[in-house]
Amino acid sequence: MSNTLDEELRRAQKDYQTGVLANPLAGLSYERLRHLGRTFAEAHNLGEEYYEAFSKGAVLARKPGIPHGWTLPTEDREALQREGVASLRRAWKQLPFEMRTLIVTCGLGAATQGWNETAVNGANIFYKTALHLDGDQNNLLYGLVNAAPYAACAVFTYWLTPVFNAQWGRKGAIIITSAISSASCLLQACSTSWGMLLGFRLLLGIGIGVKSAVIPIYAAECVPAPIRGTIVMLWQVCTAAGILLGLICGIMFYNAGGHRYPDLNWRLMVGSPMILPLLVIVLLQWCPESPRWYIKNNRYKDAFQSLIRLRQTPIQAARDLFYIHCLIVVERRLEADQRVDHFVELFNKRRNYRAMLASGLVMFLQQQCGINILIYYSSEIILQATNDYQKALAASIGVGVINVAFALPAFYWIDSKGRRYLLLATFPWMATAMLWTSQAFRVHDTDAKVGLVLSGMYLFTAFYSFGEGPVPFTYSAECHALYIRERAMSVAVSITWAFNFILSFSWPKMEKTWQVEGALLWYMAWNIIGFFLVLFFVPETKNRTLEELDRVFSGSEKELISYACDQVIYFFGHTLLRKNMKKPIHRGEEKRREAHRRLNEPDPIAHDDLPVNTCTEMEMGDRLPA
Repeated sequence: MSNTLDEELRRAQKDYQTGVLANPLAGLSYERLRHLGRTFAEAHNLGEEYYEAFSKGAVLARKPGIPHGWTLPTEDREALQREGVASLRRAWKQLPFEMRTLIVTCGLGAATQGWNETAVNGANIFYKTALHLDGDQNNLLYGLVNAAPYAACAVFTYWLTPVFNAQWGRKGAIIITSAISSASCLLQACSTSWGMLLGFRLLLGIGIGVKSAVIPIYAAECVPAPIRGTIVMLWQVCTAAGILLGLICGIMFYNAGGHRYPDLNWRLMVGSPMILPLLVIVLLQWCPESPRWYIKNNRYKDAFQSLIRLRQTPIQAARDLFYIHCLIVVERRLEADQRVDHFVELFNKRRNYRAMLASGLVMFLQQQCGINILIYYSSEIILQATNDYQKALAASIGVGVINVAFALPAFYWIDSKGRRYLLLATFPWMATAMLWTSQAFRVHDTDAKVGLVLSGMYLFTAFYSFGEGPVPFTYSAECHALYIRERAMSVAVSITWAFNFILSFSWPKMEKTWQVEGALLWYMAWNIIGFFLVLFFVPETKNRTLEELDRVFSGSEKELISYACDQVIYFFGHTLLRKNMKKPIHRGEEKRREAHRRLNEPDPIAHDDLPVNTCTEMEMGDRLPA
């Protein structure tokens, strides 16, 4: 059987040289798919009781909708019709217990990352003196200690993520990296010199970096397609919640120890994030392993049992197992035929390097916009406006609260407005807010200065939280071709961690050399540059299927630049001057609409009746690394 299915997949696949991966089941007839699904189940000994489920699941994997005339149990029919619900709140009640646990676990993993990032926000004020890192001559060393985790993330994430995934699976990789994160937090709290603290923060970076790449992959391979975009947003919101927890701990432990134990406060601040990784390890015991990882290791029975636990009905599990198998067969053939290292392939094909350029830019700009200066050093920045440590820490909590609150609208806007739109709409305001904050330091009245600095910081954080905050990970997770997505995501994550390190490391020296207002003007300029980089090099990806994304990123740079210029002309002419002008349409969008019209034509082979609220993984497209 497998040879027959392999032959069908080879005939259905597009030209490998383009780097474009087509829907491998397109063009296969209704009866042919039923036969292939049944023989697939027989070949892998998946149980006679499931043969009919695989027979029907293979048809459902090709195109959404319940074929006309099919008789299905009420439970199966209702489950398939509910799949189109893209709202996590509405879908939550129908999700199995294991799926809910998995979503909560991934959210806690994201919160762990945020908490680790801001644990030093209050602590660095104290360990700077305790570990003899104060003084102008130690500015770079102080920045290195603060930025050490992000250096480790940048260096090790790309190389260690595939090793951890291959050796221990998704669950095993998360468990190991969570244990590393927890242990390194405890060890940081026990440090007696800056050298020890530096070493343990480098160890923390290995845990943060690999975990930040593995958890989105794990979620993508387990979560139903309609709520994948929401899960990406949940990652951002939970990271913001973790950032807030770190800031709250800074004010909670400010007076801990008193005069008797003067170093206890900062030790509790850097050690407190050890709690969440332990909770993640415990909850993972109720979560199944990724079915895709099982299939890659030829463990089809285990993969099917994982999907049975993660889906509402066996027919959904059978459909997804069959489709994942088809994609993996095509991916392996790409690897065997091209015999090119995946890192090289990210840049030697138009479709791949354009996606890598776009995702690399949004990841770079996420750091270079200057947000993590406010996240990591907000207490020190505010301290220059008011000489009160406790007030500075309390004011920093406002950054965390706004980061969480304004991330929530992105749940709705990221798919309704679009990724590109949110970036273009927020960069000008972020630049304005950064300018405001910078110039506020020129005010002489202390109360007025504090008010202006805080308002500028809060405004910047608000616009960041529904623009550059959620978009980069969402964009990077969906724009790459399936067969290199895991490597591409690792590169994108490494880019953001590398510039995170540069930002954190360079700030103490920049602040001393340029003063706060000059350093903030530097990042204001990058927000302006970022607007134009997005305008000319980052195409829209919202609501695109896998094949539509292939067309978007296979086009030329000239098309996107021409479209960007038309958008600028339209904005000034229609929006500002109120002229009656036709809204510009990208050539790729014209092709997409034409393909959509063809897709909605009646299917003479399958005679599908397409319910409004049904979809499959294939039709929705993978929105996270697969």
